[in-house]
Amino acid sequence: TGVLMYFGGYAENMAQISKDCCVPCKITVDELETLCRGERLYCQELNVNRANVNDYEVEFLCDYKRTREGEEFYFVKWKGFPASVNTWEPKRNLKCPKLMKLFHLDLDQILKSQKRRGLPKRLDKETVLILIQKAKLRLSLHQWETHLNKTRNHPGRIFVINEVDQDGPPKHFTYINNYKVGPGIVINEMAVGCECRDCLNEPVNGCCPGASLHRMAYNDKGQVRIRPGQPIYA
Repeated sequence: TGVLMYFGGYAENMAQISKDCCVPCKITVDELETLCRGERLYCQELNVNRANVNDYEVEFLCDYKRTREGEEFYFVKWKGFPASVNTWEPKRNLKCPKLMKLFHLDLDQILKSQKRRGLPKRLDKETVLILIQKAKLRLSLHQWETHLNKTRNHPGRIFVINEVDQDGPPKHFTYINNYKVGPGIVINEMAVGCECRDCLNEPVNGCCPGASLHRMAYNDKGQVRIRPGQPIYA
């Protein structure tokens, strides 16, 4: 089963494109963009057009090597293009300091786990495979993080970080903004609140901190009422 996709840019060949271009139903936006760029097809929804179809942006770094002269090269995975067009690029040509930093952080962690010291001139296949897995994991978690933040209805931002294993987003997980209970279960809302006009200076009937025989935890400046060095229990 597939979804028929229509692409602009080749009006004269529109009929042939409509007939031949078919992609799987369940496919990510990035994968679809890769297909478009690989086939040089234009798609307004994916912002792939005649002006940028050949634009190259670093998606992540796969490998590293250093020549005898000391020049450094990185094996680059280009965003929107298949891995078959990955290329070796000298460090001086790359303008992606954040991706380089992440690459070397991952590489240092791998080398330490292998009890190896110093940066080798070439990386072995096992190390490269782990680097690629880490990069792909980071991309998938970032995409899931973006989805969660589009779903949330609160002002706080959600961050997704996995520094434990190579597992990506859970397959059977749905983010919800409210409690969801099973059939036959009723959650009774607790009656909370007070009649105070000024809980700090004029508590009514021992309300607020007085109800639990404690003083107000904060002063009128919003500072915790506790001496320096004392612990806070929550």
